[in-house]
Amino acid sequence: MVTEYLRDHNFKGGKLDGILYGSVASPGKRNIVLFIESLEPSAPPFSPPPAPSLTFLGARTVRLP
Repeated sequence: MVTEYLRDHNFKGGKLDGILYGSVASPGKRNIVLFIESLEPSAPPFSPPPAPSLTFLGARTVRLP
């Protein structure tokens, strides 16, 4: 529920691509959630494979009120 809210909410800086948060089950480790539409882009048969759908561009820390 919380991740769905964060995925769909329009923040001042735009929509989120994902979130990174500390693990409760494994202290000192992190969990990541990526908000993507599809991992498999459609391509016609017998064509070259499509470009990767995920490319890491950077990260930033955002504090929520």
